[in-house]
Amino acid sequence: MELVNQFKISEKDASLILTAVENGAVNLLLGAGGSYGAIGGDGVELKGGADLASELNENFNLGLDDEERWSLPLVYGDIESNSASKATLNQFFIKRFVGCRPTWQSIIHDLPWKRIWTLNIDDVLDKSKSRGSLPKLESYLWCEPYKPRPLEKGDLQTVYLHGKASRLLQTPDHLIFSLKEYVSRNENTPGWHAEFRSEWVRKPFIICGARLQEEVDLITVLEFGNRSRERGGCPSVVVLSSMNPGQISRFERQGLIPIVAKGKDFFEALLKDLVAWRVQYPAVSNELAAAREEVRAKFKQLTLDVIQPRKVLDFYASAETQWVHILQDLDAPSIAAVKSAQLLSEISARAIVRAALIYGGSVSGKSAAALRIGRELIEKGYEIWLFRGEERFNDYDIVEYAQASKVAFIFDDCADFSSSLKASIDLAIKNGCDLRLVVTCDSHRVRAVRADLAAADCQEFLLSPLDKKDFNSIFTKRSSKGRLGTCSSLSPNEAWKDFKRTYDCKLLEWLESLENALSYRAAIVQLLANPESVPHGAIPLVVSAAAVHRFGYSLPFDFANTFLGKTDIESIFDHDSILSEIGYLDDKGLRLRSSAFSLFVWSQIGREERFSITLKIARALAPLVVPQSIARRTQPYLMIRALMDHATIQNDFGADADSWYASLEDAYGWNARYWEQRALLASNNDQEGLAYSYAKKAVSILEYDPFPHTTLGKVCVKIGVNRKDTVGVQRFWEGVDELKVSRELSTKSGLEWEHPYVTFFTYALRAIKSPHFSKEIEKLSMQWKAWMKAAHNSESLIFDDQGKSSLEAYQRKWIMSVVNS
Repeated sequence: MELVNQFKISEKDASLILTAVENGAVNLLLGAGGSYGAIGGDGVELKGGADLASELNENFNLGLDDEERWSLPLVYGDIESNSASKATLNQFFIKRFVGCRPTWQSIIHDLPWKRIWTLNIDDVLDKSKSRGSLPKLESYLWCEPYKPRPLEKGDLQTVYLHGKASRLLQTPDHLIFSLKEYVSRNENTPGWHAEFRSEWVRKPFIICGARLQEEVDLITVLEFGNRSRERGGCPSVVVLSSMNPGQISRFERQGLIPIVAKGKDFFEALLKDLVAWRVQYPAVSNELAAAREEVRAKFKQLTLDVIQPRKVLDFYASAETQWVHILQDLDAPSIAAVKSAQLLSEISARAIVRAALIYGGSVSGKSAAALRIGRELIEKGYEIWLFRGEERFNDYDIVEYAQASKVAFIFDDCADFSSSLKASIDLAIKNGCDLRLVVTCDSHRVRAVRADLAAADCQEFLLSPLDKKDFNSIFTKRSSKGRLGTCSSLSPNEAWKDFKRTYDCKLLEWLESLENALSYRAAIVQLLANPESVPHGAIPLVVSAAAVHRFGYSLPFDFANTFLGKTDIESIFDHDSILSEIGYLDDKGLRLRSSAFSLFVWSQIGREERFSITLKIARALAPLVVPQSIARRTQPYLMIRALMDHATIQNDFGADADSWYASLEDAYGWNARYWEQRALLASNNDQEGLAYSYAKKAVSILEYDPFPHTTLGKVCVKIGVNRKDTVGVQRFWEGVDELKVSRELSTKSGLEWEHPYVTFFTYALRAIKSPHFSKEIEKLSMQWKAWMKAAHNSESLIFDDQGKSSLEAYQRKWIMSVVNS
């Protein structure tokens, strides 16, 4: 390989880099070296920042000495501070950096990048790309709204971190070069800057021609270093034409492989290796190639090769399940796992979509069951891909991949993405494609997931409370490993009786009792009381992790890094210490032992500290929560959605709940969900006026979405029932109209849901019993019949078959209420 022969990269690292590039997983960061040698629009060869600074010093007669004339931030700042010179400076930039003539740079476009970030302001990237070729470049200035990458991958995002000369006529003040502008930008932290920070700390980069230490606006990000090798498996490299020993040491400390080479030589070598790498694999259609890229980017393949994670957790200490635990046969295969594997591997005469839905409470064995199914299917010849859960997947690509491979997909804790599962199932059925899905979720979210899986041949398994067969399996496995602890002297039957009597068949409580896992709870209580016993910032870091991990999410690396100063987070959680016993790092960030443990940690925190920490997290996530990220269901959006839930906020802050929302109005006031949750909080507190106003605000922001209309409808019908006057009646019918709008919008979108119906039925039953609705009986009856007919006629609605929300139960209550009235 050229990367090995020319640049002395190890064969293992070269293979990792090539695989990541081919999968479109590598970011490219360009500095001056990426444009070096191109000819500017004024005919002058493009060089580095120091050469440009010296030229500007001469052109504008600044008279700076040799110590300062080579510093672009200083030179630019001196010129820019004189308003009379600003227009002339912009004209210079336009002439020099617009209409450039590339030399070697077209090779950059022969490589499939995840995203291109550039510190240059020229148009070399635009001019070096063949007209009409794909992917199309989609350029963004650093100050423009952040936009997640498109699912279809038809466009390649190019982000200009310092601005772009060709945009100076439209936006004359957007360039970032002076120290003053650097400081201002760092304080404002726009969305693209936040996205760069999020990517830099854990995803692979190739940096070409940027020395990094000169980028004052990015210094806090760059100093944390790139940890893509540790956090994702693929190393990052920095390519410069020259480096001194000190720079090499700095780059290595920052987690980068330093390569001394010209950009042209490196990219030619990389492309040559990539072409050779592709020859090893048979050619496929463009559609299948795109599907492979999507699957590799959004899923992690599980194989029987034992690849140790960065830290192996103690499976028997109530910690989260890892793939290595299953490979080592530490689990006790549940009935759900065994039956699901049988169901999914059954041969059918026709194409069919099969799914296994496994649900239960916290630490009930859902993940272990899902991974065990994966292992069983691997042994039956299936490829197994575990969903990473970082953002929505492209349902078309999943089905395309399934048509070409014997494959099963695992979606552990899938509730956030079950609507995408529905789309994949519908598409697979339409295309006559086999599809195998393993799906898990918490019990409280199973109704929505069940509805989304309705079209599949789906078998369900409830894991909590634990039944006797699964208990005996766990008991026997732990006994064989010598890990029964306090139950070591009991027979299986004796232990089962104690399990039922003492622990009410709840697995977590029983497991924690065996080997005194409660000591972990005692340990965190002690740490909270003695924060000086651990590195500075460690306690707020652990508490912040608990704040998001209680919902199942990892605290992102870029946010976690801010707590420990220059201390490497890996040095604390990847090595033996009391902190490493209660937390660990996965490929997204920091997690605690389990979500149940995180809930316990959070319960130990005072209201004031909760308030402060959740605000800090919400503000850090804000730049990455935009309309497109909501549609893509990215991790920042999912975390803020969970944090912002009105019931959570009420529980965490009590009387201070609305103050928490008010503190974030500047960051989230554009978001309809923010106003919906604030409205529901006010409604729960019987603040009718505020609830109504906030709900109306949500509708005004997102008029053609069903959810705000449902919220406004619920607020109104509740006011209608509670107010014992004609205004209440008017508000009730306004609410019914809003619920109808929600119904119509959801039906048009093909995503009809039960909530408008449940809300109407619930409050109509209350209204008919209220004296101030005595003149509305006939109208209520007509509306009831219309809503009930619509519910019965719907093919997509699934009401709770246990009676709580079933149509039959509502109808019985209605008849009784009408008779009594």
